[in-house]
Amino acid sequence: MAFSAYAATIDATTRDGFGRVIFPFGQATRLKTSSDGTTATLSFSNPLAQSPEAIAAKLPGYVTGAKLSADKRTLTITMNKPYRLRQFV
Repeated sequence: MAFSAYAATIDATTRDGFGRVIFPFGQATRLKTSSDGTTATLSFSNPLAQSPEAIAAKLPGYVTGAKLSADKRTLTITMNKPYRLRQFV
């Protein structure tokens, strides 16, 4: 099966005291992030295929909820307290 423009999965884990969310896209995808208090907003140039519910389930110490916009390009994550966002390519 060939990769589409969608993320294959959304993976979330903790490591070394940090929460991580990983989006393995099958092609180059731009990402814009912003945060305001306990809300983090991630906007992608390509849509996500998977529901973001796994993020809250896998990061209960950090995330209280996650929702995906109707066009599946904007992910809003609600955290239990303000955190600094960092992104890696």
